[in-house]
Amino acid sequence: MNQLWLSYSEGKFGFSVQKEIYHRLGGTREYNREVWESFGDAVGWRQGGSWLNSKNLTFASIKAPSGHLPFLVGRRGKSLFSRVKTCKL
Repeated sequence: MNQLWLSYSEGKFGFSVQKEIYHRLGGTREYNREVWESFGDAVGWRQGGSWLNSKNLTFASIKAPSGHLPFLVGRRGKSLFSRVKTCKL
């Protein structure tokens, strides 16, 4: 799945892109609200300090920030990145 996101977005989207951004911001497998909110800001899932819902996301790849997609409901770093580790990304 990750390879499809990477391929069709020319490396802009995918779980591995999100993982890289998350780790760059100081994220670990342990949930940290500040890091998770910084991640949400970086990938465009938050604006003005509030989380966006799916209808407010940008699906035009030119306008969306790196890591914006795929968007996962629930958005808790622990669940997302534990799955990324399981998939060995």
